[in-house]
Amino acid sequence: MSFLFPSTINNMTVPSKPHHSACSCHLSKKSSISCRLSNSNNNENSNTTQKYYTPPMLDRRNVLIGLGGLYGSSITQLITPPANAEPMAPDVTGCTLTNSILDESIGDNCCPPKINPAKIKDFKFEDYPSPILKIRRSAHLLSKNPAYVHDYKRAIEIMKTGLPSEDPRNFYQQANVHCAYCDDAYPQLNHPDKFLEIHNSWLFASFHRWFLFFYERILGQLINKPEFALPFWNWDHPHGMRIPEMFKDVDSPLYDPNRNVNHLSSLVDFHYRRGGDNGPINPVQLIENNLQVMRKQMLYASIPSVFFGEKYRLGDDIDRTHRGRVPRVFTP
Repeated sequence: MSFLFPSTINNMTVPSKPHHSACSCHLSKKSSISCRLSNSNNNENSNTTQKYYTPPMLDRRNVLIGLGGLYGSSITQLITPPANAEPMAPDVTGCTLTNSILDESIGDNCCPPKINPAKIKDFKFEDYPSPILKIRRSAHLLSKNPAYVHDYKRAIEIMKTGLPSEDPRNFYQQANVHCAYCDDAYPQLNHPDKFLEIHNSWLFASFHRWFLFFYERILGQLINKPEFALPFWNWDHPHGMRIPEMFKDVDSPLYDPNRNVNHLSSLVDFHYRRGGDNGPINPVQLIENNLQVMRKQMLYASIPSVFFGEKYRLGDDIDRTHRGRVPRVFTP
């Protein structure tokens, strides 16, 4: 699927294959994943599904509603005929509240502005030319590139505070795209009792690549730098297993005040389990365990939870940096 992105990722030195003695790294069951910003519900139209009308502006986030046909047609020449079936598509007129998997509260309204399906434009590659090769860089190395970090901060600041709340390029509107598709807000077309959860489907990789395709281009457009590329959080490299420095500055638009400050300088524990035995561990051993977990997840995962992991939220900019790894992990 490398054709989906006109960008590449810097090569990194990866440690040799780890042995498997220190960590069994098995998870017992599939866990739910939530991608909403909060569990609050501030939308007036919270108790009914949407009706539609022609909006004043085309919401480009709705290109993703055609993810079934778009993805299916894009890979026609790359897969065998028996597998060449279009994935499920959402019923765009039926977007409703997300589920409430995090607690017992009511779900959130992450739906896009109401839209008449007849007004949705089909995606065409020629409408989005990319004459410049974009290079995605490891986030933990960007302290050596202050000019790039400045551009990233400026683009995010404009996205968060410089756009009207109803603008589809607004940071929180973009977050709602992800929320709606991964928290059961859309019923499947012609199957009103079945809802889309993009993380628990084979569209996982392609959805996130399309999501970032537009997100990355929006950032570049806002700062008038079409060559801008998102960084990626290289958290399976020993030097990248901490939150990158650019997300720790409290005065930066990249900083999320809701993030637990105790985690800012901590090593990521890939084997962390809610309610499990997560006591202190030697940093060297933790890095070794993390490398083993990644190998098991990407090569030998036998149950969904080994791959999907625990609950995550799309609540701050570091999540996009995390998603920026998708081409690196899923491109052959």
